[in-house]
Amino acid sequence: NPVMKNSVITVNDALKSRYLSDISKVRAGRNGLNKKISWVHIFEIRDVIKESIDSYGMILTTGIGFTDKTVAIDFVKALIEKHASALCIETALYYNEIDEEIIRLADDNDFVLIEIPVISRFIDISKGINTMILSAESKIYDKADKYDSKMSELETEGTLADGIKYTAQYLNV
Repeated sequence: NPVMKNSVITVNDALKSRYLSDISKVRAGRNGLNKKISWVHIFEIRDVIKESIDSYGMILTTGIGFTDKTVAIDFVKALIEKHASALCIETALYYNEIDEEIIRLADDNDFVLIEIPVISRFIDISKGINTMILSAESKIYDKADKYDSKMSELETEGTLADGIKYTAQYLNV
């Protein structure tokens, strides 16, 4: 797994992971590569995006529902409005070529658009990257728990100065 800064998984981390590194290419939105990913969703149904997608989600789709260019553009617009971080489109089966208008829309909004030009196992990609996300979040909770335990210990056995000193060391200030 790539080295994660601040225990957050970014689009760039996901792209460098073994789940996407050999099968994907960024088509648009390179300025958004440092956006965090909250969860990876496998999504084909375009009508319920607002109810189904969290902010900072990464979406995997085959594009089977992109019956015409307008539908695909509306799908990408809805993801941008929901503050999704990235869209991965598998172009090997149903949606073979990403339209230039979609690429421009993604670039204009720093929305990362990733092409997966081979048939892939979305379940392995989502499971792998979601495990990376959970692992990173677990580290955050573990650090917070250790800090809280030490502060509780200092509250009963130390002084206010000890607590301030520990907090300064913890925050590296």
